[in-house]
Amino acid sequence: MLGFALKQAAPPLHEAAPTRVKQRLLRFAGCVRDPDGNCFYSQTGQDVILAHLPFGHDFDLYVDVGAFRPIKYSNTYYFYQRGWTGIDIEPTSGQIDLFKNLCPRDLNLACAVDRIRGLVRPTTFNDAAVNNADVEMVESAYQFWAISANRRNRRRSLSTG
Repeated sequence: MLGFALKQAAPPLHEAAPTRVKQRLLRFAGCVRDPDGNCFYSQTGQDVILAHLPFGHDFDLYVDVGAFRPIKYSNTYYFYQRGWTGIDIEPTSGQIDLFKNLCPRDLNLACAVDRIRGLVRPTTFNDAAVNNADVEMVESAYQFWAISANRRNRRRSLSTG
């Protein structure tokens, strides 16, 4: 009974927590809000910067190379929610299915992008945010994260030729 009374007397976390704690909780949930209440998703604020630029909002189109996930750490989900469409490119096997379900307006491509066409072998780590096909990056990440898969995937060129 005493525990119940304490729970009732305590204010809800979202009311009691200082702003810094609220921001961290929202980041954990996949979103950080600005003072106007807009929800941003990128890992290091790229979507916040792009949203506040005084130019570039006339196109309503984005290309996200190495898209990772449709919401978590997304540089483009803020814009998707506002009606934009885009091209999501993610070479990691299985990730693109998340995009097809959560961002059906977008063109979702399961491939890597390079100057030349061919096959690439992206390395998948136990922390998917570290996945990479660059040999030097993989060797550096290998020191800190375990490899969970190493599969071949298509590599496409962005050039028209």
